[in-house]
Order: sequence, then structure tokens, then C-alpha cells
Amino acid sequence: MNANFLTDEDLVDLTGYKLAGKQAEVLSRHKIHYVQRRDGKLRVTWDQVNQPGAKPANDESGFNPDFLNG
Repeated sequence: MNANFLTDEDLVDLTGYKLAGKQAEVLSRHKIHYVQRRDGKLRVTWDQVNQPGAKPANDESGFNPDFLNG
């Protein structure tokens, strides 16, 4: 796993919860962007933790979600 991502243990320490749904609630409340994987686990970068509310960078496909907003 990339060192820039929080480990599952880091995410539990950060949120205080093991369940992804509860983790998502805490992260959303603190404006920390996350991605939910197919297996239900959340993925968060340290950049998002250290700069909550910051726009996530474009993904590797080059898709820019801001394009949809005009």
C-alpha cells in the first residue's frame, strides 16, 4: 500500500470506529475527503487529513469532476 494512504488501523485511530459507515460519518463531518472501495473499506490520504476540505486531485484517468460543474 502506498505510504500516502492511511492504514486501516490509522483510520480506526483517527475516527474511533471500525465500521466504514461510522468512519464515513466522522470524515464527512470534518470535511475529509475519502473514497469507498468495492469491499466497503474507506481510503483516505494523509494530505486530505492534514488539509481537510481541500479539493482532491484529479484521479489517474485524468477525469476532472469540476468539468461537470461548468
